[in-house]
Amino acid sequence: MSPRPGPSRPGFFIFESFKIKKARRSGPFSFQGRTAN
Repeated sequence: MSPRPGPSRPGFFIFESFKIKKARRSGPFSFQGRTAN
């Protein structure tokens, strides 16, 4: 099990989907700010 995040991780897509869902609620700026960092 590698600690680095990646598509090989089973929960990767779920986490991304959850992040996008949360970002849509907060707004596009929050999502872009998080992805930029």
